[in-house]
Amino acid sequence: MLNLEQEGLNGQPLSCITLAAIPSGILLERNPGYLKKYPGLIYPGKDAKGKNPLKGRVRVSFALLRKIADWRVITMKIK
Repeated sequence: MLNLEQEGLNGQPLSCITLAAIPSGILLERNPGYLKKYPGLIYPGKDAKGKNPLKGRVRVSFALLRKIADWRVITMKIK
């Protein structure tokens, strides 16, 4: 994002970026079955009510993902 302190620039500066490594479907559903072990790991995202439920968005709980393994969620500060 552009730095607002520089004259003539517009934007929304970021203070950090978070990267997440989401387990594959096999890990989520079968072995080790993270979805059953960590209820709320994946939850519904914001979608229009008329949208096909099979094509809905989901969100991932970074807090629960960190409980699975710390390395799965990394936050980097931006100077």
